[in-house]
Amino acid sequence: MQQNTNLTVHKAPEDFGVDDHRKYLLEQYKMFSSSLEFSIRTMDNMNKFFITIMAGFVAAIAFVTNDGTSQDLNAVFVQFGPILGLAISVIWFLINYSYKKVLAGRYAVLKDMEEFLPAAPFKRERIYRGACYLPFFTVVSFVPIVFSVAFGLMIFFIFRN
Repeated sequence: MQQNTNLTVHKAPEDFGVDDHRKYLLEQYKMFSSSLEFSIRTMDNMNKFFITIMAGFVAAIAFVTNDGTSQDLNAVFVQFGPILGLAISVIWFLINYSYKKVLAGRYAVLKDMEEFLPAAPFKRERIYRGACYLPFFTVVSFVPIVFSVAFGLMIFFIFRN
């Protein structure tokens, strides 16, 4: 019997029978692809949460600094608001980075499973997508980086004096 070097599919067709092997593999493929979809939806909801938090945070900073409220509240909020905003932005980026690793692993497993199925949609997608494709993580991670730079500049200009 030939040694299987694919770490994802570690049972040979002879262990199940060829027809049953393909049936079980297809069911596992469907289950794992739905798990991938769930992870993507969760990441999307998490990004919506952080966008909402950051928009509210920026609006609160603008409101407090332009409202004419007490000088003490204004000074505290202007000094510590950007630090908190920067911390939230860094946490947001790290969570997105973690999701990138999880999703990359799941895609890799699905691609390995595709070797034993009649069609290989993820492999074909890469071919059709072409070289001009901007990876999703690059786009998603750009937003917390922009917020981090903005809050970093605020911190620099506030504490420069």
